[in-house]
Amino acid sequence: MEENHFKKFEEMKVIELPEGYIAYRLGSGDNLELFDIFVNKDERQKGISKKLVKLMLEAVKDNPPNFSVFGFTAKDNLTAQAFYQAIGFTLILCPLYPLGAFMYVAEYQKLCDKLFKTDA
Repeated sequence: MEENHFKKFEEMKVIELPEGYIAYRLGSGDNLELFDIFVNKDERQKGISKKLVKLMLEAVKDNPPNFSVFGFTAKDNLTAQAFYQAIGFTLILCPLYPLGAFMYVAEYQKLCDKLFKTDA
């Protein structure tokens, strides 16, 4: 089991900006799993999280996920929950995920359409 645990981290990709980072991987079933978004406190509310998600989507465009993009957040992280919903994710309940967290899902192409359409 530990070997699989470490393999998961080897597959993790991180995009870093001076203002923050996003960590993700193409997961099981060819889903895109967004593990963490962090933005420095003094850079929040400036669109950096959205920029990071767009960079992640661009990074996988040559090998896009066939299914969905998943994001995870703590039940008490209302800011992250509002962000996921604002950019097109839907809250789903997953009995296999810890009770202290929520899981969000979005279709890859719909998420791209929504985020990149707003740039036009």
